[in-house]
Amino acid sequence: MTMTSLQERPNEMAADDPVWQNEDSGFVDRIKATLRARLSPRNYLLLIRTVRLLIIASLDAIAVLVALFLAAIQNGSELAEILARSGTVSLLLVTICTAIFMMTGTYKRSWRFMSFSDGLYIGLVVTAALSTAWMACLLVFPELRLRLDVVIPFVVVHAALVLVGQPVTTAPPQA
Repeated sequence: MTMTSLQERPNEMAADDPVWQNEDSGFVDRIKATLRARLSPRNYLLLIRTVRLLIIASLDAIAVLVALFLAAIQNGSELAEILARSGTVSLLLVTICTAIFMMTGTYKRSWRFMSFSDGLYIGLVVTAALSTAWMACLLVFPELRLRLDVVIPFVVVHAALVLVGQPVTTAPPQA
């Protein structure tokens, strides 16, 4: 079998490519160089945007989950036991919140220079997402409806924690 030149096979990375030989270039740089060489520019940008969206949505989902468990620890009530027994509540909350964040265009906006109106926008989106998610949980899980005296303060603490966590995961740090 003979080796073909890089001109004959433009979608292949050359073994002597400087990105792969340079030990100072990171693993991510090497992967990006390989993808850039193998994909068309349009497909490469689509892949990068999709990976970025998945990472940011995952960070938001983690923020909602962490806030949920911090509220459970802080509240220390029967509701924490219900949440611990049923991972379905957590899954429903995270799924609905992330879906609403996506549908409202939160991930398509530029947050590099976040203004006060952007903060209000995030606050409204988070409030709408959590309200919808908790209403769905109250409809699906009757044991939560029986303990509204415990659920309402818990939801308020959870919402406060998510309102603090959401802008942190959405807006990148400023240099």
